[in-house]
This record gives sequence, structure tokens and C-alpha cells, in this order.
Amino acid sequence: MGISTCLYKMMEKKWFVMIMWQVCAIMNVSGASFVTLMNNLNGRTMPFFQLALTYTTLLLVHFKFAPKTSMPWIKYFIVSVLNFGGDVTAIYAYTMTSLSSSMLLVTTVIFWVAPISYFFLKRDISWQQVLSIFIGVTGIVLVFVADGIGDTHWQGNVLALASAFCYAIANILQEVLVFENTISTFLFRFSLCTAPVATIVTGSVEWKQIYTYHWSWQIICLLIGYVIILSLYYSLVPFVLQHSSATEMNISFLSNNFYSLALSILFFGQKASWLYLIGFICIPIAIIIFCVWAPEEKYRNAGPQYSDNPHYEFSQKYIDNTKLVN
Repeated sequence: MGISTCLYKMMEKKWFVMIMWQVCAIMNVSGASFVTLMNNLNGRTMPFFQLALTYTTLLLVHFKFAPKTSMPWIKYFIVSVLNFGGDVTAIYAYTMTSLSSSMLLVTTVIFWVAPISYFFLKRDISWQQVLSIFIGVTGIVLVFVADGIGDTHWQGNVLALASAFCYAIANILQEVLVFENTISTFLFRFSLCTAPVATIVTGSVEWKQIYTYHWSWQIICLLIGYVIILSLYYSLVPFVLQHSSATEMNISFLSNNFYSLALSILFFGQKASWLYLIGFICIPIAIIIFCVWAPEEKYRNAGPQYSDNPHYEFSQKYIDNTKLVN
């Protein structure tokens, strides 16, 4: 029995799916922690160079699985640019504010998806979700007030929110693309668009920094770890989503906030005030309310191959190809 066959068997078990979500959450927090450590060691990071390496790795891994399609490239390019913008601003946020604040504010992506989907995709939204958005915004305000306006914390918090907004628009467009095609096509075209863009920007903006950067063995290990973890994260999430739902994903990823808060206090010297903790708790509560009282999704022309997850992932063709490889 191949590795992929065993994995698919295990993914039929709910407890294993929940464990895999926590693996994804730990990967996400680990990538952010590596960026924070690189910034602490050298006083700066190279976000474009880091992302260029990550996108290139994704391209090399996924290009052989991409099925042929006549879908126009412009839609994929727009999504790629938005995701790229979200990734870049997230990295800057990790270096300008605390790890816990940046991770917390990036998870507010779900709040920005709702109103955008309501106005542009005519998606239903319940009054409980509207209430959860107000609770989440209250938490955001409290985090901003607790962090203060000194140093670069407020700038990092703004960048984290900007990152969440970019991800929100990208996720909505990605939903349309995945609904019309497959996630394997998306991953291939996403990496094919972002890899050269990130490489060109790196050559234009950061090429001098690459030469003058203090390349210690710690920095090299952190950079390699970041690229590997982020590539695995991008690749693993779709597989888990095949056997789960968007609600389970959003609730499971709430643990990101608590992992990042623990790391910030234990390893990065953050001191959390009572105002910060109240704001911190507001956002996970708001996300739980948002997910639990979400209106039932009805997909037009959706065949049995579509799950209840609005971001349906890999097609069966991709799965079969993966099984053949293993």
C-alpha cells in the first residue's frame, strides 16, 4: 500500500483531519516565527527574496500535476498579485509588530470576505455574522489601543490588516476559479505567475541587500526552514480541505492566535496587558460566531465532486496522478 493510499485512508477519520489542521496551523505560526527571528538577528528581512524562493519551490513541485485547461490567465494573475501582496505585507507586519498581534489581525480575513461576498457575489449573511464582525472590529480596536502608537507597532498592525484585506479579495476570486476549474490548476498557475514577479521585484529592490546581508548559518537555516514550511503549508491545506469544510478550517486555525501569543510571551518578551488580552479574546469569539451561524451555501450546478467547502480543492484527477507517482 502506497504512502498516498494510507494517507487518504487516514483522512477518512475525523480525529486525524483535526490533527492535520493543527499541523497546518503550526506550520503557519512557524513560518511567521522564522521571519520574526530573522528580523531579530539581522534587524531586517528580505520578503521578496523569501517569497521568490517559496513560489519557485511550489512551481517545481506542482507543474507536473496541472491539467490542461482553456481558462484565461488574467483571472489567475489577478489572484496571484493579491496573494503576493498579502504575503509581502504579512512578512513586513511580522517584523514591525508583535508576532501575536500580526497573526491575530491576519486571521480577520474572514470578516472582510463576508461583506465583499455579499455585495459582489450576492452571498447571504446572517445577523449573527454581522454581530460577529462588530465584535471582531472591537477586538481589533482594543489591540491597536493596547499596542499604542509608539515604535512601529501601529504600522505593523495596519499592514496585518492590509494583508487580511488582500487575502479576502484573493480568496473570493480564488473561490470562483476553483469552482470553475480545479485547485491543481490554481496552484500551478498561481506559482507560475508569482514566481517570476517575485524574482523580478527581488532583482529590482533587494539585490543589493542580498550581497550586504549578514549570511550566518542561523539565517540560512531559518530561510530554508521558512521556504520549506510555507511550501508544505500551501500544498497540504488543499488535501486536508478535501475531507473537511471551511467552517472546520476557520475554527481550527483559531489556535494560530494562541500559539503565537504563547511564543510571543515565552520567547519574544511580549508583555500582554489586560486590554490587549480582552481584544485578543474578542476576535476568536467573533470568528466562532461567524462560522457557527453561517448561512447554508448553495452552489449552482455543483456536482457531487464539490464538497461543502467554498474553496473546493484538488480534483480527483490530481489525486489519481499523485497516487500513480507514489
